[in-house]
Amino acid sequence: MNNDQLEKKELIKKEMDAFISHERKKYPLRKEVIALSQNFLLCAKIDIQSCKILYENKQYPSSTYHLQQASEKLMKSYALRNGEISENELIRPISHVSPKLFPHLANKLSDYKNLIEAIYPDVFLIAKTTQKFLDDPENHLKLAQVSYKDIKSIFEKYKIEVVKNKMFTKQEMMIALLYVISFITFPHEKFSRYPDGKMKPTDYTQDLGIVMATPELIKYLEEIHKYLQKEKISNKPFPPLE
Repeated sequence: MNNDQLEKKELIKKEMDAFISHERKKYPLRKEVIALSQNFLLCAKIDIQSCKILYENKQYPSSTYHLQQASEKLMKSYALRNGEISENELIRPISHVSPKLFPHLANKLSDYKNLIEAIYPDVFLIAKTTQKFLDDPENHLKLAQVSYKDIKSIFEKYKIEVVKNKMFTKQEMMIALLYVISFITFPHEKFSRYPDGKMKPTDYTQDLGIVMATPELIKYLEEIHKYLQKEKISNKPFPPLE
């Protein structure tokens, strides 16, 4: 083992010690936060039901909007109940762009960069790339117009990663799946509702990729919702940054 490797190993050890120190501290969730998390979960269920009814009646712009809202609220419910974000962070920087949660959390965990990358290589690079993608509105349009074939491909890649990474827990698999869905759906919060954008509600036809994928995405969200209902609320070692 050379000097660089030894230094890296020592850095990881120090970060692990710091991480364990944080783990031993308790940051009890306030009752108001737990209640807000539960309300997001309840509202997500309403959005899922609304999406199904609207889809069955071929109201595709509205069904897609509620699909996006369900994934956003499930993501926020999970993040709140696990102490990963505060109520203030729901407004900024997350707002309606729920995929921002990943780079935001990566930034909050930057003190443990070496430790985390030893387990999940390139995670911070991916987070930086994700943030750059989300910051460009042109990418939002391209993502909103993605084909059904490409959406299927995204989920196939997700399944391959799950099979490859046998260390994934049930929780990690569910949240990774939810994140994929939130990434695919977030542009539709705007495009599905307003007629003055580059993509309009009238563009939501049976041939649009997200519309074709909706029945499958509904099933995924129902599975995630069922899981989160049963998941025990936990305390995370990282208090929300106000």
